[in-house]
Amino acid sequence: YLENGLKVLVLEDHASPVVSVQVWVKVGSRNEKPGYTGISHLVEHMIFKGTEKVGSEDYSRIVQMHGGTENAFTSMDITVYHSILPSSQLELILELEADRMVNSLFLPDEYISERSVVMEERRLRENSPFSNLYEEFRAVAFKVHPYRWPVIGWMSDLEQLDRNKAVEYWKTYYVPNNATLIIAGDVEKGRAVSLAKKYFGSIPRGPDPPLLIPQEPEQRGEKRLTVYKEVKIPLMAIAYHVPRFKHEDTFALDVISSILSAGESSRLYRKMVYEMQIVSSIGADTDSSLDPGLFTFYAVMQKGHEPVEAEKAILEEIERLKNEPVLDKELKKAVNGALSAFVSRQQSVRGQGMLLGRFNLLWDYKLLEEYVDRLNAVTKEDIMRVASKYFIHKNRTIAYLIPEN
Repeated sequence: YLENGLKVLVLEDHASPVVSVQVWVKVGSRNEKPGYTGISHLVEHMIFKGTEKVGSEDYSRIVQMHGGTENAFTSMDITVYHSILPSSQLELILELEADRMVNSLFLPDEYISERSVVMEERRLRENSPFSNLYEEFRAVAFKVHPYRWPVIGWMSDLEQLDRNKAVEYWKTYYVPNNATLIIAGDVEKGRAVSLAKKYFGSIPRGPDPPLLIPQEPEQRGEKRLTVYKEVKIPLMAIAYHVPRFKHEDTFALDVISSILSAGESSRLYRKMVYEMQIVSSIGADTDSSLDPGLFTFYAVMQKGHEPVEAEKAILEEIERLKNEPVLDKELKKAVNGALSAFVSRQQSVRGQGMLLGRFNLLWDYKLLEEYVDRLNAVTKEDIMRVASKYFIHKNRTIAYLIPEN
């Protein structure tokens, strides 16, 4: 940690002469409140729109001019700014990142323009059948927690978010004691830390941001919803509440996801795409989040088939998982699949930095060293126990998206 509270993580990898610099700011839609949804993502856009030193279109131009690429994203829990450049340009990118963290101008004309861009993204989201279903069932699955609204926000909130609100939000959360700087690649640790101190060390520590996030109450009964939209093919989803990422059951849930939906030989794909031929795609995934999230099954139906068929097939496989121990061979394959996904994320310095940042945010970056062993330690009994604990009737939300006549 620097004296101002900024956490600096350096990962050396000298395989190629590039460096990934990432600034992780601990703010996302989780920190928003009604009337302000989408503000985290809107602020992300504004951080690219200039400081006194760097013009509104110059940040990306400078990075590209020096042989680099850059981007950013906002999620439920975090906003991340990431770039990859030749390692010789480490000092340049650190100077740029430190400058815009505290000196972004939020010029009124730029703000209006970027808000319009975000509103257009919102419109595109509304026209996407899967995004539409995803937003609707999350809004029902969660009663009070901010995970109930989309990261991009609701249109009615975006329309009335003024510049002053965005500036206040930025100043509240974009403080060094609420951020992590990750430097991964062809760098020497001592020099990287020295440069981090040079450019970020003078930024004053801010008040710790407020953390007034309502705790989601236990769900006490199945929820169902049907969404009607002008689509050609029905979609469906089943979501169960599960613990936050920082929980011992995370490893078994990762293996369960692999058993059920990782690849064409997985249980759900084999059953519903090949044998029954009722869906064109099927998946299962769990939120990796700071607070308890959802384990979600989703399916796109084949023409002529209804969501109720997919629901029945998925629930049958869930009951099978609870009551029948998986075969040794299948367990090993599922664990290997989860490990393969874990390893594949580390094939680039950007991926290594992202994984380091993810574990640092959600649990502890040191867990990266234990993750493989913890996955390998998952047993058949763990799978049956975890499936029986969370995949229960009163803990689920079932959603259909049906073509509107």
